[in-house]
Amino acid sequence: RQRQMCIRDRSYSQISGHKMNNLDFFGILSFVVPCLNPLFWSTFSTRWSIKVHLVLYVFDVQNLETGYYILARDHRALKSIKESLNLDTEELLWEKPANLPDEFPLYLLKKGDSKEVSLKSKNVSCHQVIAETCSFTIGMFTALKDELESNHPSCYR
Repeated sequence: RQRQMCIRDRSYSQISGHKMNNLDFFGILSFVVPCLNPLFWSTFSTRWSIKVHLVLYVFDVQNLETGYYILARDHRALKSIKESLNLDTEELLWEKPANLPDEFPLYLLKKGDSKEVSLKSKNVSCHQVIAETCSFTIGMFTALKDELESNHPSCYR
């Protein structure tokens, strides 16, 4: 089911017409975390560490707090991600959702109401209406300048 959503569909709401199941949500995210999907990720070069992490705007997933999350795709980068994000004057929560295994690197940064989160989701998604009406959207977080200065642009993943 997750594979179908990732490959064929842009929006879970188009499949089901209701809130996304949190197990489907976690299943989708597990594809992009090397420690949760080692067989797939072992096919890639280990020369470079994971530099791109995901910021999630979650507003319509069952049993998951509405708000802003980060998925640290490499647990070794968590400290530097926290340092980078905590430069903001706002205090971030860094709470793990209930019932997730310890190795699942998803953290709630800030709670929000559905309307606020969906509107911000739409704003960072080039004002696409689908970003305001789906279950969640994804942005990327990386130290891109440092990576591009120290390696060739094709080296970050």
